[in-house]
Amino acid sequence: MEKTAQKFASIGTGEEPMGTAMKLMLATERLVAARGVDGVSVRDIAQEAGVNLSAIAYHFGSKVKLVLATLDWRGGQGAEMREYQLAEFDSLEVIEDVEGLLRAILECHVNRPSSPGQPTPMFFARLLMDATPEIMDYFHQASIWFRKDVFLLMRAHPTLSFEEACWRYYAIMGLTHLSDFDDARLRAWSDGRCDPSDRARVFDLIVRSALAILMMPTAT
Repeated sequence: MEKTAQKFASIGTGEEPMGTAMKLMLATERLVAARGVDGVSVRDIAQEAGVNLSAIAYHFGSKVKLVLATLDWRGGQGAEMREYQLAEFDSLEVIEDVEGLLRAILECHVNRPSSPGQPTPMFFARLLMDATPEIMDYFHQASIWFRKDVFLLMRAHPTLSFEEACWRYYAIMGLTHLSDFDDARLRAWSDGRCDPSDRARVFDLIVRSALAILMMPTAT
């Protein structure tokens, strides 16, 4: 499961020398994930990357352009993974392997391409809530990928309207937003008998829960 994500995240893994631009993007990802865009300065990023401050202007022009470049890089990895994962379903008019479809969609979210030690999911979460016009515009344009997922769900459950499929997709995506806090709660609730580090089991629970959400009767 995680090997699929690693297939699309070969840059910044420590297996090859990194250029200045890549160091800056990885530093941006870490800092924005921790503090948000407004909480990070170009000086902070340069210091975190271990490069000269002028490198940001030279390679990217501004902080916002650096954030967008980082977002576009990670987004491109995610889009490539999605194309690979969902290729067999994209050409089908009616999708009969509903669980297989959900596994493919969810893996793109649960195991988003990243690099060792990088907080990529939190980086995206921070930016989704950011009010910077350029960043908001980026996500508006990128929403086509989410609508494609919704249309695939409609092919798996043809009686769903577009609106209902959107609601169910929204609920399914909520299953993917687990955090360290959720892991700690599971350990506490189960007296340590449940191990949230068993990611294969967690993923299987997410898929089965998503299947139940997608296929539940439509409210009348």
